[in-house]
Amino acid sequence: MAQLNIRIDEAARAGLDAYAEARGMATGDLVRQLIDQAIKDPRAAGAEGYVNPYNHTRPATLSYVERRTLAMQHRILALLGTRPSGQTTGQTTGQTSEQRANPSHGAAGRAVEDQWGERFDPMDLADGDAGSHLRAAEALEHGYTAEYPDLFVAMEPELSDQACDLVHEILTMFRVLQFAWSQLAPDEQQAIERSERYAQDMLSFRGFDANDPVESRLLGYARYLLSKGLYVDLREIFAAHDNGNSHARQLGLYQRLLAAYRPLWRAKQDEAVRGFGLGRGALTLTAEELHGLARASMLPRTRLATNPPSGDGGSAVS
Repeated sequence: MAQLNIRIDEAARAGLDAYAEARGMATGDLVRQLIDQAIKDPRAAGAEGYVNPYNHTRPATLSYVERRTLAMQHRILALLGTRPSGQTTGQTTGQTSEQRANPSHGAAGRAVEDQWGERFDPMDLADGDAGSHLRAAEALEHGYTAEYPDLFVAMEPELSDQACDLVHEILTMFRVLQFAWSQLAPDEQQAIERSERYAQDMLSFRGFDANDPVESRLLGYARYLLSKGLYVDLREIFAAHDNGNSHARQLGLYQRLLAAYRPLWRAKQDEAVRGFGLGRGALTLTAEELHGLARASMLPRTRLATNPPSGDGGSAVS
């Protein structure tokens, strides 16, 4: 077995020892377990070196306090999930037919619907039957660590600050591009599209791929931001693209576009500050700038296929 030596300060070592003691483990065993948990999913049979991005959401160990707290919550949910025989989740004794038909009305029917058309009843927080919650409580109380993954299966890994910032930056960029395109005269739009086929599509937000493990997380955060009332001018675009699901990966295109957009937008902002605004439209991208961004968003081989270099080397936009 390979050996790894690391140096940490005394305060960090004391904290690590206390963390291990609270879990009834030796410090070395705890460190080894945390490393294994962070980098490899032992259940991925035959996948040597397979890295599971969700693995760190499934703790290999829990403290006594954590186990006690979670076990009590499962026992409470078991009580909430207990209903008279034949009664389904979300139903309440004495519920009227109108309340059942309109579950958002009345105290007995508390279901709500989000902007994506998905309904839930707060009573459904007691997800599963009473027996499943009692089994979860038992597993926690007795410390059956092999069962922990099932208890945390609905948890997702944290989305980093960088990833959240990227979503904000992408959505903000497309707001700017959408507005700038709308300000062009029809002949300017046609000139760009004659030069760069699908230019308007390249400059429009298409969503993120819900089937991609990375982009699906970005899509979830983007939808969350819209639910908070942000980027409301992009709601129609989300609605037109299956609530933001592009069904194909888009992040590469967005990153190529961002690489060209960032310096351009920063220069326009600096120019507006130096010129005290320079009047209305100072921060609106021009037809030439949009053409350059559309071209930058394409893969190099696509640029050559859609717009072969001309002999005179002049601009393709007239």
